[in-house]
Amino acid sequence: MAPTAFKDIGKLCSDLLSKDYKTGSNSVEVKSKVPNGITFTPKADKTGDKFSGSLAAKSAVPGGADLEVTLKTSGVMSASLEAANMMKGLSLTLDCETPAPGKPGLLSSGKGTLDYKTDALTAKGSYDYYRGDAHAAASSAFKALTFGACADYSVSKSSLSKYAAACQYVAPDFTVCAKLNEALGKPGGMVYAGSYYHKVSPKMQVGTEVS
Repeated sequence: MAPTAFKDIGKLCSDLLSKDYKTGSNSVEVKSKVPNGITFTPKADKTGDKFSGSLAAKSAVPGGADLEVTLKTSGVMSASLEAANMMKGLSLTLDCETPAPGKPGLLSSGKGTLDYKTDALTAKGSYDYYRGDAHAAASSAFKALTFGACADYSVSKSSLSKYAAACQYVAPDFTVCAKLNEALGKPGGMVYAGSYYHKVSPKMQVGTEVS
């Protein structure tokens, strides 16, 4: 089993505090699969007086890949092509998105992402051609401990724009996580954060975050 991906370190607590119990927002999502294998997913979100929605269609394409096209109420269309298991543990995803209505250009973003997973390492690298942004992240585990780091690099500016590191300890009934990150060139300096998640019983969970 591959180590926890860097982006998911501390996810149990953050989901408990935000995703699972949203305040002031409502979401409705329905998935349906038609006989030809296409899966349609309409989704609606309402926060206060603001409403947004999308319709996604996903289907397998020749070559063992999956193609998903999403149309949003903002008028933006996005597409994602994922080829899993190109070789053992390696997958490739290509994403693109059209600009908002009224803005020039055929696409506003075009990104390629490589994911690699083994029993000892989980790594991810991506590059956005239009923005000139590169991202790399990796994590590894030793028994109950997981360590990870990530960095963002601006190719157009030839400089590191952001970096972060994290560690997590997972026990049967609790999880402790510590993170540090810094967005270079922006006010605020280095940020340290910690979280604690405790599964008190099958019916009760407790979580807290401090930064």
